[in-house]
Amino acid sequence: MKSQRQNDTEVCLTITPLTKLSNSTNVRVDSLPTDLLIEIFSRFPTKHIAKYIARCRCVSKLWSSVFYRPEFTDVLFLTKSSSIPQLLFACQTQSELLFFSSPQPQGPDENPSLVTASYLTRVPFNFSSERFSTINGFLCLRDDIVEGRKSSKMPFICNPSTGQRLPLPKMETVGQKSYFGYDPIGKQYKLLSMTSSNEKYKGNWKEYRVLTLGTEKLSWRRMECCVPHCPVHNEICINGLLYYRANGDGFTKVTMVVCFDFRSEKFSFMKVTENFSKAVDHKATLINYNGKLSSLRWEEPYSLSRRTGSFVLWVLQDSEKHEWSKHVYVLPLLGIESLYFVGVIGTDEVVLSQDYPTNTFYLFYCNIKRNSIVRREIQGIKELNGSRVRTLLNHVENVNLM
Repeated sequence: MKSQRQNDTEVCLTITPLTKLSNSTNVRVDSLPTDLLIEIFSRFPTKHIAKYIARCRCVSKLWSSVFYRPEFTDVLFLTKSSSIPQLLFACQTQSELLFFSSPQPQGPDENPSLVTASYLTRVPFNFSSERFSTINGFLCLRDDIVEGRKSSKMPFICNPSTGQRLPLPKMETVGQKSYFGYDPIGKQYKLLSMTSSNEKYKGNWKEYRVLTLGTEKLSWRRMECCVPHCPVHNEICINGLLYYRANGDGFTKVTMVVCFDFRSEKFSFMKVTENFSKAVDHKATLINYNGKLSSLRWEEPYSLSRRTGSFVLWVLQDSEKHEWSKHVYVLPLLGIESLYFVGVIGTDEVVLSQDYPTNTFYLFYCNIKRNSIVRREIQGIKELNGSRVRTLLNHVENVNLM
C-alpha cells in the first residue's frame, strides 16, 4: 500500500543539490537570471505542481527565494492551477486527515462514471465534526486540544497539496470560533475569530478579532461589533464577503445572517423574516450560486432516502429587502442514503456526496437545467471503511507559502 502510494505521488523530476552540481560542472544554477528561472518553473506540469516546487526549494537559496516572488506565484496560480480546479477529498481518521484529489468536471458532458483519486498528503488532525472549505488551495482546520478536563479547538492553516501546516497564535479563552477568508482586492488571507467565556458556546460571543496572514508577526487585532450575536452552522465566503448564520442568545432559531467584509473588516446584518426562514435554518447548507449567497435544503416533509426526494435552491435576490427566490427540484431514485450537499459547479451542477462511504464512494451531479443526474464512482481512497470523507469543490494547488 505504501509503495503504491509513493508511486502515485512521486514526481518524475531529478533535482541535484547545488553543492554536488558545482563540483561536477562549471555551470552555476544560482547564476541564472530570475526571469529565466520563473519562466522555467512556470512550465512545470500542472498535475502535482506543488510537489515539483517542494523539491526545487532545496537546490539553492536563490531558487527558494523565487517561489516567494509575487510574479512567480501569480503566473502559476492564475494561469495554471486556478484554470484547472480539482475535487479535494479529506478522509478523516482518528488522528489525521488524508487528502486526495481528482479532476473536477467542467461541464455536463464531462462526467465519466469512474474516476481514480490521487493521493496528496496527510496531516496530523484530531477528529472534529465541523465542516470546512478550501480557499485558493488552503484550508482552515481546528484541532481538538485536551488540557486536563478541558478541551479547546485551536485553528491552523493547512496546504493539502504540500502538507504544510501553519499554527496560529493562541487566544486565551475557553470558547473560540474562527472563519477563514480571502480579500481579493488586497490579496490577503484573513481569519475572523470570536470568543466566548462559556465553554458550552452558549450566549453571545463577546470578543471579535481579526488575524492577517503573511505578516512578519502574526497577532490578533480586536474588532468592534455593534450587534452581539452567537454564530451557528456553516459559513460561506463569496468574493471577500463572509456569510454565516447567527442568533441573539445562543438558544433560539436562526434570526440573522451576518456578513463580514474581509476588505473593510466591517460587519453588516440581515434580519431573517418568517417567509424565508427555511432558506437559512439549521437544515440548509449555504453555497455560492453564480456569485450570490444561496442555500440548498431538502424539501419537507421529505428527505433523501432510497426512494425519491426533492430539494430547494434558495437564492438571495435582494439583501436590503431580504428577498429570496425559491426553486424546487425532484430527484429520481438514487438507491443510496446519507448524502449531503457539497455545492454547485458552474451555473447549474449541484453536487451531492456520501458522508461515510464504506466499500464504494459516489458523487452525484444534478443538472438543474437539464433535469438530469449522473452518478460518479471515486476510486483510489483505500481508507474508506466507514471513515468520514469531506468533498470540497474548486480546489487548486497553491504554491504560496504562508
